[in-house]
Amino acid sequence: MNLKVLFKNKTRYTYDLYAKYNVFHSETNFIMNNLYNAIMVFGILFLIIMQVVHHNYEMVTLFGVLLTILIAWRLFYPMFIGQREVTSDKITKEKEYTFTFYDNYFTIEDENYIHKMKYKDLFRVRINHEYSYLYTDRKNAYILDNSTFLHGSFSSFKPFLRKKVGWRYKYYNLVEKSLEEK
Repeated sequence: MNLKVLFKNKTRYTYDLYAKYNVFHSETNFIMNNLYNAIMVFGILFLIIMQVVHHNYEMVTLFGVLLTILIAWRLFYPMFIGQREVTSDKITKEKEYTFTFYDNYFTIEDENYIHKMKYKDLFRVRINHEYSYLYTDRKNAYILDNSTFLHGSFSSFKPFLRKKVGWRYKYYNLVEKSLEEK
């Protein structure tokens, strides 16, 4: 087994880093999130209309409550999760994580633990000019600051990851707008 370190990155998890992750995540998933919301809302509205046509008002009430819960869930649950993350130790204490990349796997290390993960276990990889996001599922990702490579470079890291994860890799050429442009 080849244990040669190919890339090494040290990233400090700060509030600013997490805020940029949230913006990136919501911008890159905007269409799918809104499509899901629209399908669910229109589906439940269709069920409500069908029950009104058939004068089944108990079901209208039930579907109305379901619609209200769905809308509340889609609006407030992301805020709850975001607040929980912002107040977590990794953000409030600005924990530093070291990502070490080998040929068949990578490790994530902080002062308390080392976690080993194979590239095939990554859900997807999204990269822009500033950060690399290694998603472990649809909503959770390890975040790497592309300017803090200790071994190797970001320019050689991009093709390496593309080769390792294949179609799950995507590079976004997003340039952040200045405050005057927004």
